[in-house]
Amino acid sequence: MKKIIVLLRGGLGNQIFQLLAVKTLSLYLKREACYCSLFLDIDQYGRELEVAHLASHLCISRVSSYIPLMRSHWFFESELLHPTVFTSYSPLLEASHLDIVIVGYFQDYNLIHKDVFSEFQRFVLDTSNHSIPPSIPKPYMCIHLRELHGAHSTNYINPPIDSLSPLYYRRAFDHFLGSSEVPLSSIQNALVFSDMYSFGIDRSKLLPVVADLCKANGFNLLYGDQYVKKPMEILSIMASAQLNIISNSTLSWLGSYASNSYSISPIMGLWEPGLRVPSHWIQIFDGNYNPITHSAKVTVALPSISSSLISSLLTSATSYLPSKHLRTATLFYYYYLNIRSQLRKTFKA
Repeated sequence: MKKIIVLLRGGLGNQIFQLLAVKTLSLYLKREACYCSLFLDIDQYGRELEVAHLASHLCISRVSSYIPLMRSHWFFESELLHPTVFTSYSPLLEASHLDIVIVGYFQDYNLIHKDVFSEFQRFVLDTSNHSIPPSIPKPYMCIHLRELHGAHSTNYINPPIDSLSPLYYRRAFDHFLGSSEVPLSSIQNALVFSDMYSFGIDRSKLLPVVADLCKANGFNLLYGDQYVKKPMEILSIMASAQLNIISNSTLSWLGSYASNSYSISPIMGLWEPGLRVPSHWIQIFDGNYNPITHSAKVTVALPSISSSLISSLLTSATSYLPSKHLRTATLFYYYYLNIRSQLRKTFKA
């Protein structure tokens, strides 16, 4: 059976979306779903593979060699956003003679097959049943704070990247406190997760605001990060919350989506244009019309598609890299970076 391989990149949330996308395409294309950690091996933020257990649950195999990538069709995300690609009528069905490699973030949940999302949700809830410490009092709400991008504290200091303003959390509290849909009488505890936790929570600009909001409204604030050892556990805890106030992050988005809780989100189109928000979620404006983001994206346009474009994509040795020689050179360059990175770690140790 021919393979469809996704090159994983980014943190946990992005890796999950990429697995869900490749699994969905594998169902439509009748191919074996696979993933490769090529980009993670040279990630500038030191990110690692965090989805091995989920991949196993979804029956997605790992490709550990670069050789299959050199003999495959390559497709970039911008070439796969047309609605017909993620259907049983996908034009990729015609590319039957080679394996397929896909590169992108694939954050539009509408593209993911409902059965794949159901399996993901089952995995998260099963994990939460085993990983939520009994010391976390239920019921609870979760609040996610994002003030760093990647793992560099300098991005927080000068300038703040991907950081919501305190107004977002004030407005979120005002909204759910005035909503009859939130069972406020049963929620007494607020678990706050912050990417500043390991860098010095005392430097956070958002935590004091959230702490004051919790105190003023009678909620017991708990540092959620002290209960977890890895990001997947954050996702599992959020999946069991009765209320989620998420940030502009794929991790908190997935945690809230996996739950059936009342969800409050920033206006995601300002921060992550590709990350769609379900219609029943409440979107809150944080007052920033032009936020500073790592991607510098503002809007995403649906690409046009034509029969000539489909033909060129399917007959080309690769659509992402313009020639076979350039593709080979690029893969060897990534391989060189990977070896250099491993040698540096060895000598440093």
